Amino acid sequence: VAGALAASFDSSGVAAGAGVDVGVVNKNTRATVGRGSQIRAGGDISITTDSDEDILSVAASIGGGSGVGISGSFSVYVLGTTTRASTEDGSNILTPGARLDAGDRVSVRADGQLDFIPVAGSLAISGSSAGVGLSNTTLVHNDTVEARIGDRSTVVARGWGASVVAHSSEDVTSVAAAGSGASSAGVAGSATVNILNETTLARIGNGVSFDVMPSGLSLLRPDVLVQADDTTNLITVAGSVGGGGSGGVGAGAAVTKTSKVTEASIGSAASGDVRGDLQVLADSVEDVVSIAAAAGAGGSVGIAGSAGVLVADVVTRAFVGDDPSDATASLGAGGLHVRGSGQISANDMLDVTNIVGTIAVGGAAGVGAAVGVPVVTKRVESFVGAGQNLRVDGQSTLDIRTGDFSIGFQSAPEKPGNVDIQGGHKPTKADAAFGPPDVGQLTDSDQDGNADGIVDTNHDGVDDRNGDPMYGGVRVASLATQGGFSGLSITATNRDSVKNFAMAAGGAATAAVSVAAGVNVFGTTTRA
Repeated sequence: VAGALAASFDSSGVAAGAGVDVGVVNKNTRATVGRGSQIRAGGDISITTDSDEDILSVAASIGGGSGVGISGSFSVYVLGTTTRASTEDGSNILTPGARLDAGDRVSVRADGQLDFIPVAGSLAISGSSAGVGLSNTTLVHNDTVEARIGDRSTVVARGWGASVVAHSSEDVTSVAAAGSGASSAGVAGSATVNILNETTLARIGNGVSFDVMPSGLSLLRPDVLVQADDTTNLITVAGSVGGGGSGGVGAGAAVTKTSKVTEASIGSAASGDVRGDLQVLADSVEDVVSIAAAAGAGGSVGIAGSAGVLVADVVTRAFVGDDPSDATASLGAGGLHVRGSGQISANDMLDVTNIVGTIAVGGAAGVGAAVGVPVVTKRVESFVGAGQNLRVDGQSTLDIRTGDFSIGFQSAPEKPGNVDIQGGHKPTKADAAFGPPDVGQLTDSDQDGNADGIVDTNHDGVDDRNGDPMYGGVRVASLATQGGFSGLSITATNRDSVKNFAMAAGGAATAAVSVAAGVNVFGTTTRA
């Protein structure tokens, strides 16, 4: 927490206040079994790491006086985290990887979580001159979460099987607010900047041997699970108000750049037996709510501008066998025999709500501009690598994703809920969600100056909305599933939901200009 207060009572003086909170964190959490190790346990073998960052950053400042008032608040954090649970790679037959022999279960798991709330607020006031208020929150997060069984290892699990799981989550709420007031010129600017580089990997390496079979006459059906998932929840709010007797300028920007790789895989030359099911699952979720608003008011000129920019590069992959995207040569076909059923699935779900708005009012001129631009590139793929020898008998059943979507509607309020952070409240995606308005209250088909209260386009006296959920809810596309599936399922699915709102208003006695633009740029490849 950083705060500052500055005051000057001299008309020729300057009052400047600055609140700055800066943090740099580098963190490495690791659990490792070396190559050539031989571990045997009657029960479980568990290799686990867990890393959790929970950070609240607050920077606030006030600058005011008879002369110039300047206020700035800045929250800047750079976080580098690596969370890894693994066994080391073997290099050749004479130097193999680790041997994990468990009477019950082999588990390799890495968990990494980020919970971050940066808040920056500034206020600048001048009685006779200019007021300038600036605020900014900046987050740079470079994160790797990896669970891995290394190349040329051996996995023996007699009870409940083997699992390699990497779980990652990012929950970020960024707020930057700035205000200024002055008898001459008031200038306010706020910006939130979030740069996220997220890598989540669950891997079983090349040339790994499996003996995942029950002991003796046991009826257990030990499975193999390789799962990577990463969920990113991001709420950013940037707002500013600038007012002055002569001129008022307000600017707000919410900028997010995210690069994500989420991958679950079993490498080439996998061999051996699995009595139960084999599942290789990669899931990535991005929920982004971005709000940028600005207002400028002046006796002569009012200027306001806001921008909401999202740049996302997302890769989600699930596969068994050789990876054509890397430079490592395949170790061969191997021979993996699964008695149960198999599922190889990659899925990404992106939900973006981008809202930008401005209001500019001036005695002579008012100029307002707003732009919202999401630029998204995605690759979602699921496959069995070239030359891989994989046999799946289908002796058991799984609930699998079909690769299709189920379309439905869910109720939602007509306007956003509580997105305030006062009193320790932490806004969520649900708080910012809203559905369609009551169209009946916006319709006046008989032009009598009163809302009709219904939608009756064919004039039959029946509300067209009856029985149509589109008018009262938000459309939701959910993954379609199938129960009782036996065999091998390979699916890749992608869903994008984008709401991009850009609004601008300008008012003045002489000239008023307002420009708003919303541009969506998407490039998506989905392949199974």
